[in-house]
Amino acid sequence: MAVLTDDGVMIQEAMACELPAIALTRVKYGRYHNMAGIFPGAVIEADIDNLNNKIEEALLDLDEIKSNSKKYSKEVLSSGEKIAEIVIKEANKKINKKNC
Repeated sequence: MAVLTDDGVMIQEAMACELPAIALTRVKYGRYHNMAGIFPGAVIEADIDNLNNKIEEALLDLDEIKSNSKKYSKEVLSSGEKIAEIVIKEANKKINKKNC
């Protein structure tokens, strides 16, 4: 299990590695990214004051959290291809519009 700031890139990297994560909220410039909402069941949010309790809770439910992390790993690892397909599709639309 990884304990990270709630930075999207770091959480995404943890998911790619099938690592459950506890996201420390509001520690980077006070921003809130809702990583638990993006990866429900695999990312648990905590602030500094309740971090120990959240770690203990996560350890009790670790098998399910690991299972969810594994599911998101596949999605994260294939997301680059999906984004590239969308960009290519949109670029082709614009090229076709110009040629008409």
